Amino acid sequence: MNSSKSEIDPIACVFSNVSLLLSITSSPPTIFTAFSYLYNATSTTTTLRFTSATDNPTKDWFIDNVSVVDVASSGTNLLVNGDFESGASVGWQLHSCSGSCNDSIITSTMCMGGSGNCYNNSCQPISNVQLIDQSFNTNIGTTYNVTFYILKSGSGVGPGISMYANIF
Repeated sequence: MNSSKSEIDPIACVFSNVSLLLSITSSPPTIFTAFSYLYNATSTTTTLRFTSATDNPTKDWFIDNVSVVDVASSGTNLLVNGDFESGASVGWQLHSCSGSCNDSIITSTMCMGGSGNCYNNSCQPISNVQLIDQSFNTNIGTTYNVTFYILKSGSGVGPGISMYANIF
């Protein structure tokens, strides 16, 4: 398994309800599940952020195949490296709220399709919040389709988990 280390960052290490697309605090998907949302841009620069934490050992969060596409043109993904296949240093910023554990872009059979790269957070405890985000150019008033796949690995996934997706 290859991974890249996040850096401890002064970013706010909290879950936020601001511009919330998704909040999972119970009953997480235990197979890769697609989530899709429409977003109407209010700025020329937009950020998509995933924030996660877990209290369950060996119960990791995975994110894969993230895209933001103009609904009118059905064009190109506005995100750089939305499938994470170019590794961690391309497009995404990883933020760790603790030095004891860091989230990463990994090469694993746990990624969608059983191979390739994806985002992984296995950091504990629940207070060890991990964030991954990317900023991209948007046109004010344009509607975008935001799509991503999430998996919380392991059977019997219980309390002490959180995953948020925000766009702002």
